[in-house]
Amino acid sequence: LFIFSFFFPFFILLLSFLFSFFLIFFLFLFSFLLSFFFLIFLFLLSFLFLRFSLIFFCLFLILFGSFFILFCFFLIIFCLLFFHFCLLLFFFLFLLFLIFFFLFFLLLFLFFILFLVFLICLLLQQLFFFLFFLLFFLFLLFLLLIFLICFLFLL
Repeated sequence: LFIFSFFFPFFILLLSFLFSFFLIFFLFLFSFLLSFFFLIFLFLLSFLFLRFSLIFFCLFLILFGSFFILFCFFLIIFCLLFFHFCLLLFFFLFLLFLIFFFLFFLLLFLFFILFLVFLICLLLQQLFFFLFFLLFFLFLLFLLLIFLICFLFLL
């Protein structure tokens, strides 16, 4: 019983470490595969619109960069969880998983809207409107970043 009580916290810590590691790894793999398929989609579109292929590639870089930034946030949360696992182990992990999973799909939805507005602006030849929408979109990303920083300070 003494040996079990001595090794049990390390066992819980190891399990939570592995769970959070695989969670981050699979989310990053999912975002990488999603952006890879998005790149294939953009190259197929660039065969239709040859003159816009550079713009589509820049959009892919923005999308992939956002996934990489999201992965860095997951890595920060993972490090914080690793050092705070003595308090409410699985509750924190589950809460962070839900919040960041929601933020991940919110970011994906925002980029999808940005891409649709970009295509509409290309069809209507109104790139000036797209620049205004892009500034609004960057403002939304800035608000999301402020929310994430405040949430990290709450931890």
